Amino acid sequence: MRRIPRRRKSPAALAFAAPIALLAGILGVTGRAIPPSAAGTPRGRGAEFEKDCYYWLVSLGWSVRAVGRSGDQGCDLVARKGTRVVAIQCKAYAKPVGNRAVQEVYAAAAHYRANGSAVIAPNGFTASAQQLARTTGVRLLGPASLSGL
Repeated sequence: MRRIPRRRKSPAALAFAAPIALLAGILGVTGRAIPPSAAGTPRGRGAEFEKDCYYWLVSLGWSVRAVGRSGDQGCDLVARKGTRVVAIQCKAYAKPVGNRAVQEVYAAAAHYRANGSAVIAPNGFTASAQQLARTTGVRLLGPASLSGL
């Protein structure tokens, strides 16, 4: 298990509010509101993107555990708030994310005994990934979802 140290919220980190705020809204979580100026599209890549998602979940009152790179069972973060446990896959790919991320986070939700799962990807999802997500209940958070914030 990786441990991510706490850090202060910087203005640059505010750009990552949108996907996490949307995730909280989808899961019916109430908490501190994110200022409208914080809405934006994610800019980080890889571990940097995961860290920013981690910090935003923490800022919304979630208890978050970063899962190690090898043996993570298809999820980057496990977030817990009250009775809600959510397996989250963070994919900052340059192209739309495919089926694999949906399959992995769906399996990870069962492995971590989560009652929800989501994939956050700034560049959207393939049609096949969207179809699989509809049948599995995995939430896909991408540009179309973020534009409504």
